[in-house]
Amino acid sequence: MAITPITKKREYYSDLDKALTLNPVTNDVARKINENAVKESITNLILTNRGDRPFQPELGCDIRSQLFESITQDTLDTIKIMISETLDAYEPRADILGIDVGGRIDSNELSVTITFVVINSDEPTTLEIILNRIR
Repeated sequence: MAITPITKKREYYSDLDKALTLNPVTNDVARKINENAVKESITNLILTNRGDRPFQPELGCDIRSQLFESITQDTLDTIKIMISETLDAYEPRADILGIDVGGRIDSNELSVTITFVVINSDEPTTLEIILNRIR
């Protein structure tokens, strides 16, 4: 099948792979495109604490401060609000459709499921992140 402008998927967004893996063909740093680039960006924003990045002290979600709290509905609602505010402020490429935060008390984990649509795309994408307490 020939690739024509109609059948080729367009690349709207492109980011470097955070693992800095090499592209085997070009021997350059691999990149993520479209939905995968936005997924990685959202994951980085959620896992970054405020003050972690030099010269950008407000960047990040600061969600780790809530991981040691008792898992109640108020805590889950607070985490959902923190994630929503962070994504609204720092990820303009995604239109958030829903955020679902659930606690797994027995394994000391939080499950965050984010459903979003990448701008210039029609299909929704789901991202699930598992947050663990380390200490």
